[in-house]
Amino acid sequence: MSDQIIVDRYARVLYAEAPKALHQDMELIRKTLEGSGELRRCLTSPVVPGTKKLAVLEAIFGGRVEVIVLRFIRLLAQRQREALLLPIAQAYRRIREEALGITPVHARTCYAPSVAGLRRIQAVLQKKIGTAIRLEITEDASLLGGMILRIGDTVYDGSVRHQLSQLRSRVQRQEV
Repeated sequence: MSDQIIVDRYARVLYAEAPKALHQDMELIRKTLEGSGELRRCLTSPVVPGTKKLAVLEAIFGGRVEVIVLRFIRLLAQRQREALLLPIAQAYRRIREEALGITPVHARTCYAPSVAGLRRIQAVLQKKIGTAIRLEITEDASLLGGMILRIGDTVYDGSVRHQLSQLRSRVQRQEV
């Protein structure tokens, strides 16, 4: 069985168990693991024994997450699937957002917008898409200005860099 099938099954079972109660715990796990490359390497390393991995996870999350989540972490450790904890937390987030009708939107901008600008962007996108959105913004100075939006599999490139590239292509075609 592929890891993705296993990840989806675990995430769906967790969501079905208690979707509201576990949301904050799964977000804590996701953010912690995404924010620590060292912890991810520890969990995926074949050299680190499973007991050590479990001890690390219990030290980090013990007392901070619900008992059911801690039991789940122990279950993963027993089955030597600690490395799947981050993908499971990410899948849990995706499943929850699908159930709530939330569309994830990733925006790359030249600089971080102000709070008012962020609200404006969210309002416009929610109106265009017709659903609630979760907006993630990443700064990318190479864009020069504008933004690139990724909504699902669709990318909208409104960056100055892209517009300059298109202009360059048009000018080159006219010269030939």
